[in-house]
Amino acid sequence: MFLGLIFLGFLVVPSFTDMVKIILMFFTSLVLTAGGYLLNRRYANNFTKALLGTGLGAFFISIQMTHLYFNALNEIATFAFLLVWMAASFFIARQTESLLVAIVAHAGMVFSVCAGYSVGISDEKVLLLLVYQLVSTVLIVVGNLFCCKKMYRFGLFASLFLTVFASVVMWSYFMGSGASFHSSLAVPLIAGAFVIQFLGSSFLSYLLFVSIVRTKNSGVQIPLQMLNLLLWLLALGVDIALLLGKLYLVLVNPASAFPFETYESIPLALAVCLALVYGVAFLIVLLRRKLTFDSSLENFTVLFLVIASCLALVIQLTVNWFDSVRLLYPFAYSQDPSSSINIDLSPSILYFIVPMLACVAFYRLTRSQLFIYSALVCGAIDAAHLFLSGYGELTRVGTAGLSFGYLLLLLAAGFLLYRITKDRQHFAEVFKIWMLVVFEVSATSIAVFHSGQRGIEMLLYTQAFLLIVLLIPLLVLRFIKKDTPASFFRVNEFCVILLACLMLSSYGENGPLLPVAFVYGVAILLALFLVFDRLRRLAFQSALALRDPSYPFPRTNSDILSAIAIHLLGLSAIQNLTSLFDLSFSFSFFNMVLALVIVGCGFWTRARWMRLYGLVITLLCVLKLVLLDVGGLDAPMRVVAFIGGGIICFGISALYNFAVKRFKERED
Repeated sequence: MFLGLIFLGFLVVPSFTDMVKIILMFFTSLVLTAGGYLLNRRYANNFTKALLGTGLGAFFISIQMTHLYFNALNEIATFAFLLVWMAASFFIARQTESLLVAIVAHAGMVFSVCAGYSVGISDEKVLLLLVYQLVSTVLIVVGNLFCCKKMYRFGLFASLFLTVFASVVMWSYFMGSGASFHSSLAVPLIAGAFVIQFLGSSFLSYLLFVSIVRTKNSGVQIPLQMLNLLLWLLALGVDIALLLGKLYLVLVNPASAFPFETYESIPLALAVCLALVYGVAFLIVLLRRKLTFDSSLENFTVLFLVIASCLALVIQLTVNWFDSVRLLYPFAYSQDPSSSINIDLSPSILYFIVPMLACVAFYRLTRSQLFIYSALVCGAIDAAHLFLSGYGELTRVGTAGLSFGYLLLLLAAGFLLYRITKDRQHFAEVFKIWMLVVFEVSATSIAVFHSGQRGIEMLLYTQAFLLIVLLIPLLVLRFIKKDTPASFFRVNEFCVILLACLMLSSYGENGPLLPVAFVYGVAILLALFLVFDRLRRLAFQSALALRDPSYPFPRTNSDILSAIAIHLLGLSAIQNLTSLFDLSFSFSFFNMVLALVIVGCGFWTRARWMRLYGLVITLLCVLKLVLLDVGGLDAPMRVVAFIGGGIICFGISALYNFAVKRFKERED
């Protein structure tokens, strides 16, 4: 029958006028709708509901065809008829309890909004489209709420998707080229249109969240919430972030030829978007107290928004890097290699300290350990990026003080995280080691970037002050007795001392610079103070163990590092800050003196490996003195060399015998 009617239409309809065709369309729709409605009231079944849905669908198609094909209705009349049709569809759906009719109403709304924005958006239609979209969204939400609650959540998702779709279409129309909008409308009106779209998206997203919370199937809550958040974040990016970038260009830099000036506008857009993202996250935390939904949904939502903020920061880093290439190397984008742009770019760093502090705040509100670990991850990623290139970017646009300021801010955030952590005693050493390593590595990186493009004298000054900066935290922790675990701090001090010896070698290659030598001398004294203070504590513990048998002897195997540190520091200081190594035998002589000091420290602390290290150094120096050093000296100098070496060897031997005798007396 339907096929026959279709073929009849092909034969008969072409002979009708447009008005007759329109009347036939609406008459057919009325017959189908009325017949389906009356039959459904009397015999409610799938066929009658399908017939009713077909009639309402035919009405929708008739309205659209009358406007789009026959041009017999203007936009205002068409949208008014569609709104009336939508309201009537929901009324009929409630009267007949037909889910199919509600689906038809939703499909009509989706198609009409998409067609309205896609067929031909213009300056004259923008306001009309916004009003129709707003009213149709209200009809869908209210209609589902009162007429078909089964479609309520679907209607919210459909409305939210259409809002994002409308924003994308509007943006593609209004964007234009350069510092202008592709429209004759006033800039405030265009901006207001996007703000209205974002407010509508936010309200729909809120209604969706409340609906998701109240769903009985807890297994679908997180997937639905993920989709909800993704749509809202898309609306945020299109309606707010891109809008702010364009407005900045229009109002501040109207001469630009680019559609966006991201290197200038992105900080503002990023700050506003991050504020909105974290504001929504805090709202979710507050809503949980009122709606009492599951904590897993709260944690997922907040963590998802935190991850989204991290991705936004990564995007700004990428865009900043692209702008740096485009502006600093314009010949890569033009055929004129002589072209150049002198402009100060913002530093290309991650700023992951922002989500780190946000996680700290969320932990205070939720007491979920998940945010502690998230904050640690954010801090670690930020510290790693700063070490690789971030401090260089901060130093490029400012000074080393700016880099140290950011470093101190990062460490303060870490300390705050430690202070608020429950059972922080279990994490005390981990946090302390993490913060110390971050400080040392970051300070070294800052010094390298700061002195990279400066003269040799500034390089030496920077290195000398770096040593003092690295030694100060170790001295403070030693003073307050927080330098535990001892093995880590022993190795850490040794690494700093090795770095000092390497830096002293670069000083020695560039001649005497007395002010720099003074700073280096201060650094060496501080390092020696650390080493000898550790030996003093070891000697005290050994003496206590001798007096009290219940007190265990300290382990001294690793204190050979202290012996090596004394040896290297002494040699580096003598070689690079003095001229005492000019004589051939003086190197052996001072090595023997240092070996005597090390052997004495070994007896003082009861550290066997230190004593053995000193004896090995002494033996090697004696062999060098006899076989190599005195060969080129005259007779008197040979006498002095041999007698001096003999006196030192005699002193070591006497010290060894005296100490061994005392040890045996105490043991007896």
